[in-house]
Amino acid sequence: MTTETIIIEVDSEAAKLFRNASPAEQEKMQGLVSILLRELAQSQARPLREIVTDIGGKAKDRGMTPEILSSILS
Repeated sequence: MTTETIIIEVDSEAAKLFRNASPAEQEKMQGLVSILLRELAQSQARPLREIVTDIGGKAKDRGMTPEILSSILS
């Protein structure tokens, strides 16, 4: 899959977490954002809870674990 750079505004804490993350963690965060944007665009009528559950499943399939997510968020 090819990638493109976009600019999105996030809160200061999210920006700090991203900047301080390792390259591998940043790549996983970027993947989660990509999944979220695609899901939201395709699922306007679906409840947010259902979208988040689907995103969680896809992230898990791509190697995201609770431990990795916890380390990214802490």
